Amino acid sequence: MAQGFNKYFNSTTINGRANVAKVTYASIALFFIYLRMRRGSKSAPPPSADDSSCSCEKPEKYVIPMDEQEHECD
Repeated sequence: MAQGFNKYFNSTTINGRANVAKVTYASIALFFIYLRMRRGSKSAPPPSADDSSCSCEKPEKYVIPMDEQEHECD
């Protein structure tokens, strides 16, 4: 197996160096895609503005409360 590996991934020929570069770029791309897919599955949708569980006034834009104790809807 080492002979076949050395034939395609050697450092003395231009083709061998090109193959090493291609494998390097492909592994970086696969790692990036893996991280994007793993991170994307954890994201939660933002809360909707139509939620009527709170009796306080709703602002025009979604604003995160500074402290849970200051929020009067509890």
